[in-house]
Amino acid sequence: AAWRGGGGGRFDPGMLHYSPQIWTSDNTDVFSRMAIQYGTSLIYPLSSMGSHITSVPNHQTQRLSTLKTRFLVALFGTFGLELDIRRVSQAEFKEVAEYIAKFKELAPTIHAGRFFRLWAPSRNSDRFAYAWMCYHDTNAIAAVVAVFLTKTEPGKYLPRLCLRGLREDETYVVEEIFPNTSRRNTNTGQIEVGAGPPPG
Repeated sequence: AAWRGGGGGRFDPGMLHYSPQIWTSDNTDVFSRMAIQYGTSLIYPLSSMGSHITSVPNHQTQRLSTLKTRFLVALFGTFGLELDIRRVSQAEFKEVAEYIAKFKELAPTIHAGRFFRLWAPSRNSDRFAYAWMCYHDTNAIAAVVAVFLTKTEPGKYLPRLCLRGLREDETYVVEEIFPNTSRRNTNTGQIEVGAGPPPG
């Protein structure tokens, strides 16, 4: 059963006794969802937050976004699809199938692991970026990290991204999920955990 309600009344801790997941918001615009899901995650587990890949242009904001971006935002929630299959191309069907398979692979880490908010956006500064990560706390040998930059300006640089919870005695291979270009990097947990100032 899916429990739904109006406005902010749809989501409260008592509902989780009856339903393991709740629809987070009718606003499914991917950029709005970054803020909505970030704020909701301060209290609720990711496994309870309804989050879907929806069609573009978004029916509320008319904004366009890539299928990959919509996947990455929906990944940090229950993950689902709200697409008009009459308007989905064969290439998009193939891409969506790959995303579903990747979600099934990463879901145990995201839903059962520890969750860290690495960057919080501030409307009073030039930083319009979100970053969060999950790792499975039984061994911390694998983590999933997402970084979203919603606004860029010439000459503005983001602070160093400091990961959390990794083991200093491990060496980690950093790979982009479904990369546009081939990127691969290797670092030790000590470098990843200790590098740079703490996130603000």
